[in-house]
Parts: sequence; C-alpha cells; structure tokens
Amino acid sequence: DGLGIYYQRTGSYAKAVDFHKKALTYKNVAEKSLYKHSAYNNIGVVELSRGNFPAAEHFLLKAKNSAELAGYLPQIISNSYQLAQLSFVSGDSRKAVDRFNQIRQHELFKDNPNHPFLANVYLLLGNAYDHELEQDSALFALERSLEIAKQHNIEDTYFKAEIKRLSVLCAYAPLI
Repeated sequence: DGLGIYYQRTGSYAKAVDFHKKALTYKNVAEKSLYKHSAYNNIGVVELSRGNFPAAEHFLLKAKNSAELAGYLPQIISNSYQLAQLSFVSGDSRKAVDRFNQIRQHELFKDNPNHPFLANVYLLLGNAYDHELEQDSALFALERSLEIAKQHNIEDTYFKAEIKRLSVLCAYAPLI
C-alpha cells in the first residue's frame, strides 16, 4: 500500500491504483480491517484525482461501508465528506447538499453541533446550496460556518476568502 501512496503522490495514478488493488488481493485482509478501508479509500482518492467520478464513488462507498462494518467513526465521517465533495465536483450539487446534511446531522456531532470540522462542512454546504439557487439555505449554512469558525478561532485565509466570495455570490451583504 505504501508504493500505491508513493505513486499517487507523484501523479502516477494508474500505477497507484494497480498497487492499491494488489494490496487488497495479496494480503489476507479481514473485511472489518482498517487496512481494507484504507486501500479502498486510496483507490477512490486516486480515481477522484483522475476525474474518474464513477470509479471514485464506487471505491469511496466501499471504503465507507468497510469503515461502517468496523465501527470506525472518523473514517465514516471522512468518507462521507469525500463523497459529498465528489458529488459537488462531479456536478451533482443536489446530492452534495444531501450528503453534507447527513454529515452535519451525524450522531458524532449531536452532542457537539459546533465541532470545528463542521465549519468546513457548512462552508461547502453553502456552496452546494448556492449552486442549487437556494439562497436562504446557502446564507444559513454560510452563517453557521462563520459562527463555528469564529468560536474556534479558525483564521484560515482561504476559508475567509471563500466565505466572502460565497456571500457575494448569494447577493447578500458580506458576512465578514
């Protein structure tokens, strides 16, 4: 799997996929193992990088299912986030909205609705709503994103620029 990651990072995507797939076959990997999740996830990320969206979704769903079988909550959330991003990048902003909403409503965040990770989720949710021309929902998501970011002192320049850009796109007064 290490060679697959190396090839992935160097842009040799076909070799990366081959090595990740080989890793699944030559090792006796249990269905509930983190290793199996990782291999599926890596293949999905490579396919996403290649712009092969159907294959990326296929392998990211396999990774998510593997994580769910094993009860790996962080990996479940991570794969859900990747799947939501994939939906958005591939032009299905409605599916992205649904997937981002599933993340923010996940049991992991019920006791902590202001978890710092949700600042990003709400930011991208606002972007997806904007593409769906649902301006009120976009504004709500952007306001929540900003609220959480301020609460956790998230000072990322990209984050602030994206909030500002989306607030203008939504034809609202700037949020920052």
